[in-house]
Amino acid sequence: MTHQITLLGGQLLPVYWGIKEKSPDIVHVLYTKETRELLKTLKKQFKPALFKTHQIEPYDYKGIKDLVENIIFDNDKASFQLNLTSGTKVMALACQSVFSTLDFDVFYIDQKNRVFDISKESFIQLKSKVKIETFLELSGHPSFSSRKISDYSVEDKTLAEKIFELTKTKTGINNLFKAVRQNCKNIETIRTFNHQVGTNKVNWKNNKLTIELKGQKIEGKGSKAFNIVFGGLWWELVIAEITSKWNRSIEQALGLSIQTKKNNGITKNEIDILLNTGSNLVFIECKSGYVNQSDINKIRTVKRLYGGVSSKSILICRYVPRKDLLEKCLDLGIEVFSYQVSYRKNKHKSSNLIPFNQLSDINKKLDILLNRVEIE
Repeated sequence: MTHQITLLGGQLLPVYWGIKEKSPDIVHVLYTKETRELLKTLKKQFKPALFKTHQIEPYDYKGIKDLVENIIFDNDKASFQLNLTSGTKVMALACQSVFSTLDFDVFYIDQKNRVFDISKESFIQLKSKVKIETFLELSGHPSFSSRKISDYSVEDKTLAEKIFELTKTKTGINNLFKAVRQNCKNIETIRTFNHQVGTNKVNWKNNKLTIELKGQKIEGKGSKAFNIVFGGLWWELVIAEITSKWNRSIEQALGLSIQTKKNNGITKNEIDILLNTGSNLVFIECKSGYVNQSDINKIRTVKRLYGGVSSKSILICRYVPRKDLLEKCLDLGIEVFSYQVSYRKNKHKSSNLIPFNQLSDINKKLDILLNRVEIE
């Protein structure tokens, strides 16, 4: 019989992965008063009989060491594993001081999602994959709703692509965007709307959208057409269509709406696009207009609450943000992807600004970003 001793700190993922990868028969969880609630969340992911739990003082070196020795002595015919990834440094040192004289498995899970075997001094890539649902449950947010790219029709995607093309030249579409936002307060739900700015016109009725711009006529059909164009959903769909083809993603969720922990139907956060590699979450905020401070605050909060250390936060912008906002993103570890037909490095120099002039470049840049590890 194999017993695993694991330390419960502020991150549940390495504890969860340690159990999934090593498949012990019994898990001894050393937790503190501060991590008691996390223990409840962890236990929901496995059979209750798997766990034996021990509350400790996080900086009581001798007490922790004595506890670990007693666990081993009380199960002297069992083999043991030690997951050192989480918990305080004192907790780790106390446990390791016991295991250092024993021929047992001691491991650590790093930010590249590798299991480091301390005795063998070697890395093994994690084999188990985690679903979006599990990631969110481990963060304490089991209630959420989302859409898939397949929920949108071919007509919806085609309309989004047409609008993207219109933004590349001076068609007057940006002036129409502004005029509609000023005169329509319920873009997502409005059923009838008619407006004209000079020679530019928009008409929305009976789920049919007609836009006239400098001799061009664009039509869209379906209940989502108006919101796609004037709610900025066109940019999200364009990005979602590309990232749905990213070969390192096993899941993609659009318009992910996460409810409060009390599950009373109140939305706590919304995420435009969430990509899951099975071991990393990539949070994407799509901004079709100009970036402001609230956009940055949102994506920062989302990563902190749901993603963990290895997750990535990305702002994919149609236009380059102001220099002060780029600097703010750099300070907060938020990567900025920006569409630019012609990129001049000196004009928008920032170490976290990643330009692209073809949508197909996004997935290549995601590969590069995912391979980079930040030390925290």
